[in-house]
Amino acid sequence: MLNPALTSRLPRRVRSLLLALLVVAGALPSHAAEPKSSLEFVPADAHVYVSVSRLGEHIETIAKSNWWAEVQKNEAFRRAVQKLKPNAGPDVDAELPAAAMILADAANLPLFALAGEMTSEEIFFYSDRRAVDMIALSGELSENMYITYSGIGFMFATGQFSPFDDNFEVTLADWMLRPLRDNLDKVAVPNLVMGFRIKDPANAEKVLAAQVDRLREGLSDFGVASPSNDISVEKVGGVNCWVWRFSGESVPWKDVFDVEPQLMPSFELIFAHLRKLSGVVTLCVRDGYVLVAVAESPVWLEKLGQGPLLADKTDLAPLKALADKPLTAICYTSREANVAWTFEETDLRNVARSIKHGLEAGGVSESTAKDVGRAIDEMADDLRPHLPRPGSVLTAAFTTGQGVEFITYDRSEPLHADGTKPLSILDHVGPSPVAFWAGRAKGTEETYRALSKTFTDGYDLIEKHVFPAMDGDVQTQVRPFFDRMKPIAKRFDRAMRDLCLPPLDGGDSAIVLTARLTNNAWSSGGPPSPLEIPIPLPAVVHSVKDVDQLHAGIKEMHAVYNGGVTAMVEAAAQTGAIPAWGEEAKIEEPKSREFPEGTIYWHVLPKEWGFDKRIAANYGFADKLVVFSLVPLDTRDMLGKSTLKLPAPLDDRQQPLAAATYIDVPRVCEIAGGAMILSASTGYEFVEEVHTDEDGTI
Repeated sequence: MLNPALTSRLPRRVRSLLLALLVVAGALPSHAAEPKSSLEFVPADAHVYVSVSRLGEHIETIAKSNWWAEVQKNEAFRRAVQKLKPNAGPDVDAELPAAAMILADAANLPLFALAGEMTSEEIFFYSDRRAVDMIALSGELSENMYITYSGIGFMFATGQFSPFDDNFEVTLADWMLRPLRDNLDKVAVPNLVMGFRIKDPANAEKVLAAQVDRLREGLSDFGVASPSNDISVEKVGGVNCWVWRFSGESVPWKDVFDVEPQLMPSFELIFAHLRKLSGVVTLCVRDGYVLVAVAESPVWLEKLGQGPLLADKTDLAPLKALADKPLTAICYTSREANVAWTFEETDLRNVARSIKHGLEAGGVSESTAKDVGRAIDEMADDLRPHLPRPGSVLTAAFTTGQGVEFITYDRSEPLHADGTKPLSILDHVGPSPVAFWAGRAKGTEETYRALSKTFTDGYDLIEKHVFPAMDGDVQTQVRPFFDRMKPIAKRFDRAMRDLCLPPLDGGDSAIVLTARLTNNAWSSGGPPSPLEIPIPLPAVVHSVKDVDQLHAGIKEMHAVYNGGVTAMVEAAAQTGAIPAWGEEAKIEEPKSREFPEGTIYWHVLPKEWGFDKRIAANYGFADKLVVFSLVPLDTRDMLGKSTLKLPAPLDDRQQPLAAATYIDVPRVCEIAGGAMILSASTGYEFVEEVHTDEDGTI
């Protein structure tokens, strides 16, 4: 291995080259020539980068592994695979589906061989800020959609219009599309590149050239025309590339989105912008890779390997410490990318703005709009300190003697994660879990209090502004429910704040998936199985500061649930509605039993719920520990100390950890096979019946 002190004195580009060569050297067989890594030419403006190596080697390893042999022997898995095979014998004239026809075409065999080569070495993908901006915009559209439906519901309730009005769809479209119309600058052709490492570039060019010729012949069948209606060959960065140009001008956007004529004014500004967009799809063989790019221009590919590189960024510096590892995957997302798909301060600001726009569009009075807007801003201020603050994230995977190990470097601000102490909860995940996640969070109680205040303030706004504006008939239908549920909600809130959360806050917790064999249905209507099938069952384990306080909170929650059932039944009766269920939905007081591991309390569920008697919602207490599960035996197992031998690095129980994940892959495959069998056992029978009234009417 190179001396770090020596490499630090080398020029930056030389260091990057050495890093890339070291990374790839660990990922490829020793007999292969030293190829370049995709990190060597991905530019620094990449906001999402994923590289997966040695897939072919991994597939071969899996095929030869002992656990795969055991999975194939499993009766449930074998039957499940058999169900997937087509039920056709030698005398059956079966028509092959389109995908099978492509596979049966001998002309495609060289392409399939190339595809196998392309996926066996390295596959990488990266995108720039444009793709990130479009993801963020789609999230804002989704948030605005929920606000819009709430606003429309308010307008219905206050009698401003009905869904049968001519203006309904226009109003709905205007509200929903506002974020898109306000951010058309973010709607652009994203710059995306996908690459596949190959061993024989000359053969790859030959195979791709033949396939491009076949594609040229079929271009006329596309419903959307391109500016050239052809695939041209152009020089890009000194390399011959196949280029297909497309333009938004030739796309019938109205037909694509199936827009009704009355909605066109809402969409026209958006369609006008889309018609101006143009781009290219570029395919080439370069630097030992097959590259496919979507961008505004093929010239964009010339950026590869030029100027600042992604590998030189500070965010990827931790890869230097892993240069001697046999890397199998690298995944990087920038801070901007993580912001785009995380609900954080920007999303909170967008939601507040959408509500204010909805008030304006809903025609409420100026005083009401100001009052509600001020309250919304105060609620946002309460929630803001508890929202995540994303940063860049880098994950690297490499093989070890036990399998694949992942290391993640997360630059997000850790608001709620706490990795200062060992995870003692790992001693209580049961003797044979299928999978578990264990971790420790801080600030849960404070976050709940902020959310509780937000909901309370929101309800106060409803009482102050929504109820008085409702039509009399609507109030008659809605008000009884809210009046009866308000004290129930307050009781629930007190139980959470004063009894349940304080003894749990800051403790270790684990979500555990177990499995029990059965050949009978666990719920009414479920299909029986001809053999024993492993049924997955969830459980939650949590360390507790004060068992008595938490137990009092659970009892109060039981009373809150039953009180809520009574309140809903009474509210329905007052409005003349007949609920599908009534007082029988209440849960009886739990039964209990002492065990050496602790005390277990279980509820006998109502027969109307249709669950098998083996299912009993339960919880158990031991010293500083609580377990919630659906099967009392699982609770007893987790109250005791686990005998599970965890693999490294989880075998060191004294190391500080914020979270840990464990998956028993063979058993997951077994459960998946069982699920396939159960789904295949489910059938439907249609029976036609004719009924007549006393007067003979059918």
